Amino acid sequence: MIPATSLPWSRPAVPSLAPASSAVTVDHAVLTTFQVNKLDARHSTVSGAVYVEGKLIPSSQRVGGRGGDLVTSADPETIAGTAGFNRLSGRWLYAGNWMGQFGHFITETLTTMWPRLPFDGIICHPFIFGSAIEPWQVELVRRLGFDVPIMVARQGCVVDELVVAQRPFILNDSVSPQAVGVWNRVASQGNHSRNVFLSRSKLLKDPRRVDGDNRLDDLMASKGFDIVHPQELSLNEQLATVADAGILSGVSGSALHLSAFAHPHAKVLEIGDPRSSYRALPNQRVIDDAIGRQSGYVPFIADGDRRSISETERMLGELIG
Repeated sequence: MIPATSLPWSRPAVPSLAPASSAVTVDHAVLTTFQVNKLDARHSTVSGAVYVEGKLIPSSQRVGGRGGDLVTSADPETIAGTAGFNRLSGRWLYAGNWMGQFGHFITETLTTMWPRLPFDGIICHPFIFGSAIEPWQVELVRRLGFDVPIMVARQGCVVDELVVAQRPFILNDSVSPQAVGVWNRVASQGNHSRNVFLSRSKLLKDPRRVDGDNRLDDLMASKGFDIVHPQELSLNEQLATVADAGILSGVSGSALHLSAFAHPHAKVLEIGDPRSSYRALPNQRVIDDAIGRQSGYVPFIADGDRRSISETERMLGELIG
């Protein structure tokens, strides 16, 4: 059997960016009621978008189904009537779907708040993760410069004036310059002077955790990485930590999406898990390629039903010595 090998450090010749996003301002905009339809055990559709004079504004829809994403949008082209809908006065920003999961929030929701205009509030549809507004989400919105009410609308409503921002981040697919601009506005200042490993070893309910992951901490520490447990830090501490990272490393997943806020010259080193056993997560590469970062990848190699630490160490050596 040919030994597995890591993917060498690489970076795009220029940041890999989609065309710039646009925005439209709509008077008497209608937000339809949010709904989820389960197609099977894994796949779902969602509905809930913005309409003007009964016609769908396509840019208000989430683009899903790319690169393994299991949720797609299913909104009718036209609607009739707004009986019973709530009404909002003033100018509001429509920021797409309010994502309750960290990685999705910093990539899909936060980035849609890119317009730099004064607003009376921010309004979103929910998503399959629910509609709760958590303190860490509010803090990110405030860091972006918005100190206004936030509404997650499950029921239909009519807004006097609504700015509908085209979503600059398409999951697993593409990033426009506005998304990178948002991340830069939120990021802390740092000097990329230390190597950081974002550990999952204390996430005992982590569904992607496998035996052997607890030994990664010792391995990465032996390679000169500071072991950090993001869930033990405040949001501001997390942002400061990644801003100081020269190499930011972690197992595939949402925590490593913090690379969006890392120093511009930081490298990102992804360590695979069973979900991404032989290639980097598409969404991670989308983020890092959009910023123009150097990134490397160590695949998941199993030893029975455990992670092979000896193989992981060997492949790490191919990248960092």
